Amino acid sequence: MHNDFHIALLLFAWVCTGLTTFAALDAATRLPGGSTIAKRRNWRIACAAILGIGLWSGLWLGQLGLHRQVGTPISAPIAATLMTALAASLAAFSIVLPDTSSSNGAQAPRRRSIVMGAMALGIGLLTMELYLTRPWAHDEALPLRRALLGWGGGTLVLGAGVCLAMCMAFHMPPGQRRAAVGLRARAAAVLATTAVLSLVLWPGATAWPADESTMHIVPVIMLSAGGVLIALGLHAVLMMLETRVDSAQAHLEASLARVANHTPRPQLHDTLTGLPNRLHLREALEAAILSSTRRGRPFALFYLDLDNFGQINDQYGRNAGDRVLQIIAERLRQAIRGEDTVARLGGDEFGILVEGLALPEAAATIGDKLLFRLRESVEVDGRRLRATASIGVVVHPHNGATADTLLEHADTAMFDCKQSTGNAYRFFEPRLNTTAHRVLQIQRALSHAALNGQLSVYYQPKYDARTQAMTGAEALLRWNHPELGPVSPAEFIPLAERTGTIVELGDWVVEEVCRQIMHWDAIGMSPQRIAVNLSPRQFQQPDLVQRLSQILHRYQVAAYRLMFEITETAAMRDAGQSIAVIRQIQSLGFEVAIDDFGTGYSSLSYLQRFRAQQIKIDRAFVSALDDNPPEAAAIIRAICAMAHSLDMTVVAEGVETEAQMQALVNLQCDQVQGYLLARPMPAKDFQGLLGIEYA
Repeated sequence: MHNDFHIALLLFAWVCTGLTTFAALDAATRLPGGSTIAKRRNWRIACAAILGIGLWSGLWLGQLGLHRQVGTPISAPIAATLMTALAASLAAFSIVLPDTSSSNGAQAPRRRSIVMGAMALGIGLLTMELYLTRPWAHDEALPLRRALLGWGGGTLVLGAGVCLAMCMAFHMPPGQRRAAVGLRARAAAVLATTAVLSLVLWPGATAWPADESTMHIVPVIMLSAGGVLIALGLHAVLMMLETRVDSAQAHLEASLARVANHTPRPQLHDTLTGLPNRLHLREALEAAILSSTRRGRPFALFYLDLDNFGQINDQYGRNAGDRVLQIIAERLRQAIRGEDTVARLGGDEFGILVEGLALPEAAATIGDKLLFRLRESVEVDGRRLRATASIGVVVHPHNGATADTLLEHADTAMFDCKQSTGNAYRFFEPRLNTTAHRVLQIQRALSHAALNGQLSVYYQPKYDARTQAMTGAEALLRWNHPELGPVSPAEFIPLAERTGTIVELGDWVVEEVCRQIMHWDAIGMSPQRIAVNLSPRQFQQPDLVQRLSQILHRYQVAAYRLMFEITETAAMRDAGQSIAVIRQIQSLGFEVAIDDFGTGYSSLSYLQRFRAQQIKIDRAFVSALDDNPPEAAAIIRAICAMAHSLDMTVVAEGVETEAQMQALVNLQCDQVQGYLLARPMPAKDFQGLLGIEYA
């Protein structure tokens, strides 16, 4: 009976030590990698408590199973060994397990850390077993062999077993530890066997007498068993926490995966107008292509771009421009059937898809209807504004088989319409592709033309009509593209005006003229007044006067050397604003000329308020002197009389024949300009015209 109890207690001690050691190693290898330092330290302390309590309980059960006496009072060795086990376990885990999850956290701990952690745990176990067994308190002197076997064997087994167990548990990447349950179980078995076997090998203290009752050790057994239960319960708590952490992390990863993999459906409507957007129209086009192919009925796509919409934004602000877009969108929606599609493609561009045409020619009727609705003025903030449109029209399947092709061809037709007249619609024709390609090439190259040295300024002299003495010159922009060759101003100036590039080009011309004037002054050339054209868009820039002043100051050119020409149409677009800008320009010392006079709708009162120094008669009236002399002469005579009454100089441009020249002299025209007298020429030729060699 006595031997059965002895063997059962030793087996119980080994099982308890193994279970608690496995629980501690299992929890330690599940240390949360993404937690804060504080949470990792708390987790490590809990793991150390499981291991410490488990080893303490197992060693006490093993000591009692060997029938060895312990020190008295019993509370002293219990407390001392418990504190030693906890301290050793905490030291071992502190060395092996890091405080932070760094970039190297995916690597296994270094061997040095594992060895040091094993040494800390081994020293703790050695201290506990020495305190429990107290081999120095043996009643009789031990034989040398027994002493070597006990002291040396116990120490060797303890050291080797602890190192082996720690290496098995921790010498692998953390990512693999959590799955290595079998390896942790073997490590726990090695550590439990080591602890019990080393305890057996130690030469122990005096054993219990054979006839002594064992009832006094029952409380110790219960206390040890309770320690085992506490350790296993603590492990269960840690596993519950890990489950919650894993669940939260899995939920977070799943949410992130859903966010990463979920492609939100793009918005299909424009926020400003409420109309479908370009993407919606493209989907509708693809559906219409399928339907048209199946039923054999054509459909039409209208591509609209508002004419001069940028000027509305510039003059009245973007809020007014947005309101115009909303009104236009509503008119387009009312102009077509409910089953058709009206979309805003971006900016001031709209697309209209009309399905079920009886004949392709029916698209023309719809185009006329759209133009009629758009010609009505738009009232915004008490102002009545006009917003006409250029419309490109394509018909499926004649002008394209895919949505992208139809959109591209409709855009091409719209652009060709805008370049020619505007306020009209135009059907796509194959020849327009070549034109569109050239326009796109010009548009791309124009913004870099000045930097690439492709631009130059030509000067066309102006002469006194009676004496034919030179009175100055007009600066004209020229562009020589390396691939396209000389590009006509009639081709690239309207495009620059539409895209806004004209503002930078205009500033470049003013600077180039100022540089040339500095050069002419340096070589002693007689001063010449140079006229520079201000485009409509350039004239509407709020900082125009400030930029002109900065350029003038930079090149130290006297203001009277420059004259700025403004077309009559641009000046009358907003006469009140134009008067204010002209006043500011003149305040700097510049003179102002009204160009292309006679093509606009100037009234005498506005012309008087402009106070321009010069009026340039449009070349159309000069050309009419050959075709219809009496009528043209009457108009020119009236212009000259009116200008002279307002103390303005009159310049006739486009003079090409002697008859025109003589008629202008008779009509009291002050100055003339045209091919008859001199063509536009580079700066060096203009300088040579004055008899000065170009340097």
